Amino acid sequence: MDTEGGSGTPAGSGSADSAEESALRATIEQNRATLRRMEDKLADLKGRIATLNSQIESDKATLQEIKRNHELGNEVDVDLYESTRRRHNSTVETQNELVDEYNSALREHKSLLSTTNDQIDHYNTLVRAQ
Repeated sequence: MDTEGGSGTPAGSGSADSAEESALRATIEQNRATLRRMEDKLADLKGRIATLNSQIESDKATLQEIKRNHELGNEVDVDLYESTRRRHNSTVETQNELVDEYNSALREHKSLLSTTNDQIDHYNTLVRAQ
């Protein structure tokens, strides 16, 4: 939004504000706060997904090593293999659910960001028209 004197206050925010400008400015500020919360949620989900990915890769390596040992004729711990396989599959399911949640939250964020940018453009047009 346009500002006067670098104060961070929208231009035209004095007594000459129209009701539309005031309402639009309030909506934009609410949207900005919502966008910040959405960004925090996206960052949290991204971190959780990365953690799960590390667990998945670790279990995958363990499973491949056990399989290789079995193919070489070495004795393997079947219980370890099965528990690692179950944990791996469960972690993959959890990660997929988080990826779906992340993608949905990202779509919502992009939509609100686009709406907010349009509102800012409209607000700036109103202010410049004064």
